[in-house]
Amino acid sequence: MPVAVNVSLTDLLGGRLVHLVRGGLDRYRFAPGMLQLEITERVVAQQTDDLNAVLHDLDAVGVTLSLDDFGTGYSSLLRLQSLPVSELKIDRAFVSRLGTGPAARGIVASIVNLAHALGMPAIAEGVETEAEWQALRELGCDGAQGWHIAVPMSAQRASEWLRAYSSTALPVDGPVQRMLG
Repeated sequence: MPVAVNVSLTDLLGGRLVHLVRGGLDRYRFAPGMLQLEITERVVAQQTDDLNAVLHDLDAVGVTLSLDDFGTGYSSLLRLQSLPVSELKIDRAFVSRLGTGPAARGIVASIVNLAHALGMPAIAEGVETEAEWQALRELGCDGAQGWHIAVPMSAQRASEWLRAYSSTALPVDGPVQRMLG
């Protein structure tokens, strides 16, 4: 199971984060693909040569870059196409409106389709109800996170939860299946 860490614009300035990530991966013998750095769309809208270089350096290290809170920022589609991100995370603001009508559903469907057109999965954030979960499945969303999948829990409880839901007896529509799409 990968570990996701939110990073800010301040974290991404300069090359410090790249060195910190490389050192940590080496020190703890952690596979780079198991580290997922989440950056918000608002951060990547800040198009600078330095930021681009850091994002590409992190991608070269092998960590996964996730574009968090997608749809709330102001990045252009051209900018999105040039980013080394591996998934789009649909902001909760769109997920929570899924049941309000065809326009809201159409926006989420468009984001899912955009992610797929770019060759990456779409992950819904803040899924809190079965109705949201079912609508996302119908729209082809690849994964979800939120209270409907699992509530926040301690490290010990999370380990127990993962063991319980990752056995060969995994229910077809269980929490891990919801997380993984």
